[in-house]
Amino acid sequence: LYGVLDDAIIIGYNLNFDLNFLNREYEQYTELKLVNKVIDLLPIVKKQCRFLDNYRLETVLQYFGIENSHPHNALEDAKACIELYEKLIKNK
Repeated sequence: LYGVLDDAIIIGYNLNFDLNFLNREYEQYTELKLVNKVIDLLPIVKKQCRFLDNYRLETVLQYFGIENSHPHNALEDAKACIELYEKLIKNK
């Protein structure tokens, strides 16, 4: 991970688990902590879409018309989150 993230913004959905994992791995190899800016899309979705049945990523993606043909696959989830981020920015 060292050098890969540098000052990149980390965008994801319900990021607590992912950040703990990333920090653990990053510290193991660099002895540093991540200091990147983080954007968790879950609170943004909850603010913009108050009447969804639930806030699981699958439900939110369906609401925004975003297809994720391989849920729980890291790359596909990342692509879906970027698309969700772009739609949320347009709806602001």
